[in-house]
Amino acid sequence: LSILLASGLSLQESLPLLRTDDADLQNRLVMEVLLKMENGLNFSKALADSSIVLPPLFIELVAVGEQIGQQSESMAQASLYFQNEAKFKQTLLAALLYPMLVFIIMLIAITAMLFIVVPSLVQTYQNLQAPMPLVTQIVVACGLFLRRYGLPLSFIISLIVILFIIGRRFLPDWQRFQPQRLFYALPVVRKLLQEHFYSRFARSLSQLLDCGVALEAGLALLVHNEPSALWAPEIAILRYDVLRGQSLSQAAENCSFIPADGRQMILIGEKSGNLAAMLLRSSDFHWHIFEERTLWLTKLAEPVLIVVLGLFILLIAASLFLPII
Repeated sequence: LSILLASGLSLQESLPLLRTDDADLQNRLVMEVLLKMENGLNFSKALADSSIVLPPLFIELVAVGEQIGQQSESMAQASLYFQNEAKFKQTLLAALLYPMLVFIIMLIAITAMLFIVVPSLVQTYQNLQAPMPLVTQIVVACGLFLRRYGLPLSFIISLIVILFIIGRRFLPDWQRFQPQRLFYALPVVRKLLQEHFYSRFARSLSQLLDCGVALEAGLALLVHNEPSALWAPEIAILRYDVLRGQSLSQAAENCSFIPADGRQMILIGEKSGNLAAMLLRSSDFHWHIFEERTLWLTKLAEPVLIVVLGLFILLIAASLFLPII
């Protein structure tokens, strides 16, 4: 839509061109918006009143573009914002995919040995009537427990996970629990999460300021659109301090996710009158740091998980053969 508007077409001429044969949801949104605009609503109001729920940040950027007469630029900034959000998620997923895969294989291998191999050797131990070391007794007990209670236990765990996901989605009280807080207790992970979030925050605020959104309004939008309860309260406090008359660099002193060099870049941007550009540069810098640390942790996790897997298998195998030796 931004490209169509930049080419000189009007909004009413551009919207019908977005309809395609294989995007039913997009076609429905276009038809609803066109109908509402024919009834007198402006574009941003038509988007807000549609039956398809759209991100509030997107609607706000469209509204700002209407007010300042730069709809094409605001749509381009909105597109860039959501592309960056998707890029952040893909980077995290790519970084965690291999360690998670190795961890799952490790669990399957250990469970298979305990569930299949260990119980089959119990009769052999009984025939030998040899005393079993404590480690062998523990391994045999775990194997028998998994064979007897493995399926019911798996069902109960799956049910708990499903109920938790449903509760997090539909029950507000359950949404207060943030699983990432458990990882936040680890210093290395905490630093990584801070780098990731600050880069997102600085880039998002930079794009909002470039679109003509006031600083206080931009912070309010970021609070409203931040899904994590881990960071949203800090942005809310930051906005409150700005509303009280503090500059952004002064208010940033109380934010744990804004690093010292980030505060310095904000201060330079305020003094030079180019805050959006300084935020964008700071975001790029910390995004590169985040990528480097993520790559380092991923490379470190691979051999560590393989060594742990080998040690577990070695421990189980040794415990099984000790009574026979």
